[in-house]
Amino acid sequence: MVIRLRMKCLVAILGGVLACSASQDPVELFQRGKYEQAFSIFSDLAAAGDLQACNYLGTHYYLGVGVERDFAEAVRWFRVAALAQDPQGQRNLGVMYLRGLGVKKDYHEAYGWLYFAYEGGNAGAKEYLTLMSDNVTPNAANVARRNVRRQIDDKTPELGTIKKPPDPE
Repeated sequence: MVIRLRMKCLVAILGGVLACSASQDPVELFQRGKYEQAFSIFSDLAAAGDLQACNYLGTHYYLGVGVERDFAEAVRWFRVAALAQDPQGQRNLGVMYLRGLGVKKDYHEAYGWLYFAYEGGNAGAKEYLTLMSDNVTPNAANVARRNVRRQIDDKTPELGTIKKPPDPE
């Protein structure tokens, strides 16, 4: 009887903990449209080095949800994730270069980031690479890949200095 009661208490406690942690899941909050709450949690996670959080901060700034729309700030956060070899961040950074949002339009830079995104497992990057095939020659593609690889190799050690973005006003 005592063991059953303890088990019921443990299940109730664990259930409560899981319910609390689920309501604080920033991805779920983002998907439910609670952008300010998600942004706050993603900010803390990004400051701790979470690459998915960095990418989501970029998405917040790109879409202007929970914060003022700011393409340059979106690029900054996508770049943090991309340099740490996060395929989603690499794809998003490549798209920013492809469209010239927050950065000067640069098909070669876009190609390099999209290439590494695809190589890292981001299937969606392949569509962009195909789209760009008329704009980037095979030789330019090789140069773009080397350029991006150099950026990744040069910048990866500096990722420990990620700073939390300011809270939206």
